[in-house]
Amino acid sequence: SPADFVQETFIPYPEIPAMPYATARETFEFWQLHNTYILAQTSTGLIIVDQHAGHERIIYESIINNKVSSQRLLFPITLDLSPEEYRIYIKSKELLESMGLDFKEFSGRTIVIDALPVESRATREDLKELFSEIVSVNKQLNDRRELAKIIACHTAIKAGQKLLPIEMQSLIDSLFACENPFICPHGRPTVIKISLDDLEKRFGR
Repeated sequence: SPADFVQETFIPYPEIPAMPYATARETFEFWQLHNTYILAQTSTGLIIVDQHAGHERIIYESIINNKVSSQRLLFPITLDLSPEEYRIYIKSKELLESMGLDFKEFSGRTIVIDALPVESRATREDLKELFSEIVSVNKQLNDRRELAKIIACHTAIKAGQKLLPIEMQSLIDSLFACENPFICPHGRPTVIKISLDDLEKRFGR
């Protein structure tokens, strides 16, 4: 329902050596497997992208490289924070706003989130979990990278969310425009490449 989702569609916008972009995606056809993985053909085989991990990387780098901008929410989200969450919110508000979030304050410990980083896709529950996790890293609140990881994780698209072909294309294009497209901020792989040679070996050709 509109009250649950911030927006209905994804709108674009050890280090592993980056593969040339021309060989990373050479098709305009995309397939979504179990609403979790995006498959795309390349000249030498197939790439499989974890949509959540890939989207995390996109949001994380936009924040870290100070290229993040905010998008107003059609349906602002109201959160009632616990005393500890509200204390952390006051402490980190200025830094969070520099990362694309925008807030309004009501009475008590009630806040309204009316803007998120562009490319975000989150539910009210995601934002509740975001503040809960921020409390758990209280001593690292001044670490911009640590906070960017939390924001990216909780505002990225999730496994199980259906994407339109144009959304899949946008995600992959944005991912391979990143400085390090092959791992998420937490170190998990974002892309698996399967070559035609690998497939031929599996099929005994």
